[in-house]
Amino acid sequence: MSETIALPGEIIDETGDFVNGHGTRQTSRGIVSTILGTASLQNKFLSVKPLRTNYQGEVGDVVVGRVVEIVQHQWKIDVHSKLFAGIKLGAINLPGNELRIKDATDELNMRGFLQEGDLISAEVQKVHADGSLALHSRNLLYGRLENGILVKVASSLIVRTKQHFFTFSFGVKSIFGLNGYIWLSPSSDIDINQQLREDYAGASFIPRTSNVLSDSSALPFSPFERGTRLAMARLRNILLLMNSEWEPISPQVVEELFNFSHKQKLEVIDLLNDQIGHKLLTDFRAYRLSNAAST
Repeated sequence: MSETIALPGEIIDETGDFVNGHGTRQTSRGIVSTILGTASLQNKFLSVKPLRTNYQGEVGDVVVGRVVEIVQHQWKIDVHSKLFAGIKLGAINLPGNELRIKDATDELNMRGFLQEGDLISAEVQKVHADGSLALHSRNLLYGRLENGILVKVASSLIVRTKQHFFTFSFGVKSIFGLNGYIWLSPSSDIDINQQLREDYAGASFIPRTSNVLSDSSALPFSPFERGTRLAMARLRNILLLMNSEWEPISPQVVEELFNFSHKQKLEVIDLLNDQIGHKLLTDFRAYRLSNAAST
C-alpha cells in the first residue's frame, strides 16, 4: 500500500485484513482515520502519521535553531521540537580550534560566542530518553548564522538527502534543516579582514569582539547586490508556496521551481498570490511529469 493522504473520519480500509494502528480506529464500517495525515501499512498494521507535527530528531540530523536561553554550561536551542535542544560549551569549537577542557572563564564568556536570539546550524549528537536533543557544532560547516533569511516550513516536508548544505546556481547558499528551518544567505562572503579569519581558522564561533565570523556565515549586515537580494526573496516565497501547497522540499526541486517561475515571467511578489502560486505549482508538476515521461 503506497502512502496516501487520509482525512479525519475517512475510511481507509474496508476489507478487514489489517489491524488498526496509531491515528486510526476500528469501526463497523472498517478502519477509519482519526487525524489528518499519511496512511501507511507496515506488517499488517495500518496507521496514519500526522502531517503537521513537531520535529522528532535523529542522530546525525542537520538542524537550524535559535538560542532561547543560556543555563549553566549550555545553550538552549529552539529547533521546533517538543522540547528545547541543548548544545554544551564543550560541543563547540572555540577560537583557535583548541582541544581543551573548557574552564570557568569560558563559561563566563559564553555570551561572547552565542547569545539569546542568535541563529545557529548544528548536528544532532544524541537523542535523550525524554525526546530532547543534544547538539554539537564541531564541524566547520556549522556555526552562528548571520546576514541571511530564515524560512520556516513543516519539518515533514523536508526530504532527507545526502547533502543539506546546498549552493544554488543563482548566487544563494542554503542550509535545509531537517527540523523545517531553512537558512538562505549570499553564496560569497564579504571578506574585510582575512588575517583575522586565518587566526580563527577552525573555530565554529568567533568572538563578537573580533567583528569577524566563521567561514560558514557572512559579516553581519554586510551589503550584497540587488540581484542576490531578489534571488533570496524569490527563493523564500517559493519555499513558503511549497509549504502551503504541501509539496515535498528538496534543494534540487526548489531550484527547478525557481527557474520555472522565471520562465513563466512571474515577479517575486506574484508568488505570494494564492491563485498564481497554485497555478504555478500545478503547471510545474505537469511539466516534470511530461519530462519524466519523455526520458
